[in-house]
Amino acid sequence: IIEGIAEKMITGDVPSKLYDKRLIRLNISNLLAGTGVSGAIERLIRIINEIKRASNIILFIHNIDDLMGSGIDEKNGNFSVCDALSQYLTNSNFYTIATISTEGYARHVVSSSVAGLFNKIDIEEMNEKQTLQVLESEIGYLENKNHIFFSYDALETAIKLASRFIQD
Repeated sequence: IIEGIAEKMITGDVPSKLYDKRLIRLNISNLLAGTGVSGAIERLIRIINEIKRASNIILFIHNIDDLMGSGIDEKNGNFSVCDALSQYLTNSNFYTIATISTEGYARHVVSSSVAGLFNKIDIEEMNEKQTLQVLESEIGYLENKNHIFFSYDALETAIKLASRFIQD
């Protein structure tokens, strides 16, 4: 989905409100790597301040539940990184897109400080026919790029096996 949004932004096929915007993905592992909660919050504040200065960035956070509960220390009153994010999102004027699984939403977001900051959009899993249509639209590029050929039967088999063995 995000790749589709990015592609539309590149081609200019977006509403005028988003015409001059850039889509930037927050790398959560880099944000949290090699530091404690206070260090991650400090990094996050610098990122958000840069986004405010640029004023043309849409922040994309993949699997926002990775930030949920990271480093909560109730004894010392420390906030999680996500709590700090919610404080800045409340007071900031920039666009943010986040993804989360249904289970992660129920477990982390419903009762968290970010619950009211986002509009929830449920995206249902594609059925086999829709999946086949998507694969057919992308297959030409893959075949040309990698000098290979996929048969129609191979695509159908891949969809059936994915449906059988990949449950999420």
